[in-house]
Amino acid sequence: MIPSVHIRSAAAVILAAGKSERFGAAKLLCPFRGKSLLMHAVEAVKGVVKGPVVVVTGAWKADVEPALEGSGVTIVYNEWFGEGMAASIRKGIAALTGAGEHIDGTFVLVGDQPYVDTELLERMLLRQEMTRLPIVASHYDEIIGTPVLFHKMMFPHLLELTGDKGARSILQENPDRVATVLFPDGATDIDTPEDYERLTKPD
Repeated sequence: MIPSVHIRSAAAVILAAGKSERFGAAKLLCPFRGKSLLMHAVEAVKGVVKGPVVVVTGAWKADVEPALEGSGVTIVYNEWFGEGMAASIRKGIAALTGAGEHIDGTFVLVGDQPYVDTELLERMLLRQEMTRLPIVASHYDEIIGTPVLFHKMMFPHLLELTGDKGARSILQENPDRVATVLFPDGATDIDTPEDYERLTKPD
């Protein structure tokens, strides 16, 4: 039986712990439209969530954490960043569940999708309210992926993740619990200097 749930108060976990090996620098601090890629993500979620915003840092901790000063986020360092995305998700969810605040669910975002904005996240919350499903994911380029909105009933599953596939296994194993929103620009992410050059190249 598929549970009917409602996320009234959401938090957010932004994953910013990666090594950026193909980029060769702290890519999330690269400027885009007047602010860093990471601050785009932070401001997008702060426009919609009522709960805490957790940023999980890792390989570029010394660069990323000072850049977040004054942003009002909760910073959590993932010392196991070499394991992959799952370790960062576990760290972020653990921080939320230990915060003592009442939340019904959380967004999980990566920091290198430059076109994530408040409007997209509002559509995801509305989709969850309409479907009452415990997961709402973004749909782009034949991919069901980030950002993803999880009801708190899925937190135990998130805390058991391992490896570098993030939460994709949860989406694949629970297709009947997943609603989607169309996000064509989600296919744009920044992995290499060439990706960033294409993003910032004048039209």
